[in-house]
Amino acid sequence: MLLLITQTFAPCGIRTLIESSQSVSDFYAGKSVLVTGGTGFIGKVYIEKLLRSCKDINKVFILIRQKKGENIESRLNHMIKNPIFDKLKKTKPQVFNKLVPISGDICEPKLGIKLEDEQTLKDEVSVVYHSAATVKYREPLHVVMNINFEGTRRMLDLCKGMRNLQSFLYVSTAFAQAMDHDLYEKVYPAPARVEEVYDFLKKFPNDSEETAKFIGRHPTTYTFTKCLTENYVGENPEIPTTIIRPSGVVSTYKEPVKGWLDNWLGTTGVLFDVVRGSNHYIMLKNKNIIGDLIPVDYLVNLCLVAAAKQNSENSSAPVYNGTSSGSNPTTWYKFYQVFIEESLKFGFYEKRPYAVFTKSKKLVDLLTFFGMKIPAHVADLLLRLQGKEPRNVKKLQRVLMTRWSMEWFQQKQCVFKNDKARALYASLSDADKAKFPCDPSDIDWNEYLRIYFKGVTEYLLPSLLAKEKTTFVPKPDWSKQMILK
Repeated sequence: MLLLITQTFAPCGIRTLIESSQSVSDFYAGKSVLVTGGTGFIGKVYIEKLLRSCKDINKVFILIRQKKGENIESRLNHMIKNPIFDKLKKTKPQVFNKLVPISGDICEPKLGIKLEDEQTLKDEVSVVYHSAATVKYREPLHVVMNINFEGTRRMLDLCKGMRNLQSFLYVSTAFAQAMDHDLYEKVYPAPARVEEVYDFLKKFPNDSEETAKFIGRHPTTYTFTKCLTENYVGENPEIPTTIIRPSGVVSTYKEPVKGWLDNWLGTTGVLFDVVRGSNHYIMLKNKNIIGDLIPVDYLVNLCLVAAAKQNSENSSAPVYNGTSSGSNPTTWYKFYQVFIEESLKFGFYEKRPYAVFTKSKKLVDLLTFFGMKIPAHVADLLLRLQGKEPRNVKKLQRVLMTRWSMEWFQQKQCVFKNDKARALYASLSDADKAKFPCDPSDIDWNEYLRIYFKGVTEYLLPSLLAKEKTTFVPKPDWSKQMILK
C-alpha cells in the first residue's frame, strides 16, 4: 500500500500527507526532530519516549541555552542522568548517540544559532517540537513577550527554511483563553493585536498596574502571551502546524516509570504544602469545581501522535486539548482529599494536615493571618532568642506565593473539551493505542493520584528535605512508617 498520498509545495519545502494507516513509529523512522524546551519537565519525557518507542528515529536535535560555567554538552549529560532515562540506559544505551545538542536561545535574534548549525537544521529536520517558554507568572510583559511570543516567531522563521518539514508542533496551554465557559479545540481570537501590545509597552514598559488593566481577563502575562502566540501560530498558513493545549501537567502515570516528576510547580506545590501541614486554607468556589490535570506521559503521547498525523492540507492549525475534564472529570477537592489521605497514611507531614475550603478571599486572608502568619513570626522570634537562624516566615512566604499562583485557576468552573484528541486516539491501530496511550478516559483517578503522591515523595521530597536540613525519624506508632521531625 502506498504511504504517500499527495504532495504540495510550499515555501518551507515539501509537505507530505501521511496516510492514517501508517504507524506512529514508522512516521518517525529515518526522520530528524528538533526539540525546544528539551531540558524541561515535558521535554525530557518527550525525548525519552521518542528514543524508546520510535527506534528508527534518525537524530534528535535539542536546542540548549548555554549557562555561565556550563556548556551545552555538560547540560545534555546532566539531563540524561535524570531517573526518567534509567530504563533506556539499561535497555538501549546506544540510542543516546542520536541526541545532538544545538547551542541556541529562543530569546536571541535568529535563536542565537550558528550559521552552520542553522543550515544543518534546515537540511535535516522534518519535525519541530516547540515547548520552550517561561511559566513564571509575575514576569513583566516585555520579558514574557520576548520569550513566549517572539521566541515562537523566531522558531517559525527558522521552520520556513526547512526543506523537509512535515510537522511543527506548538505546545500552548489550556489556560491561554482565560475561559469562563467551555474551551473547544479551535483557534480563538487574539486578546490584542501584536502592534497594540508593543505600543502599550512603549508607554508602560514596567507598570504592573497598567499591565493588569491591559491584559484584562487574563490572570497573568503568561496566559496573555500564550493566547497571543497561539493565535499567531494557528493562523500562519505557511507552516504545517498543530497546537497542543495541555492543562495542569503532572507526574507520569504508567511509563517509563510510575509517578516520575522533577518540579514543584503549580498543582504539585499547592497540594504538598497542604499535606505537609504548611497550608490549611484554600479559596475554592465550591467542592464541585473541576480540576483538570493530565499525566505527562499521556500528554507526550498525544504530541507524538498529533505530529505524526498532521494533515498539511488544513488551512489553519488543528488544535488538540491535552486535558481530562472533557471526558473524565474530577475535582480539586478530590485531589486534596486523596493527597491528605496518603499523607496521613504514610506520615509525610510536619503538622497534621487538613484543609479549610471557602469561596471568601477575605476569610482566607483572615484565617491565614491568625492561623499561619502570627505563628510563623512567633516561631522565628523564639528561634532568635535561642540564637538560631529564623526560617518560618521565609518558608511561609514561599507557601503563600505558591498558593496565590493557583488561586485563579481553582475558581474556574469550565470544561476543556477533548473530543478531537480522543477521536485522534480512536483512529489509531490497536498496536499504536497500546504503545501511545493518550485517552484520559482511561485514567483511574483513585489509582493515579496515589501514584502521583508517591512520585512526589520519591522524586522531589528527598532533595527538599536536604535543602531544609530536615530529617525523617521513625514514628513509634507505626513500625515501618516515617514522619517528619
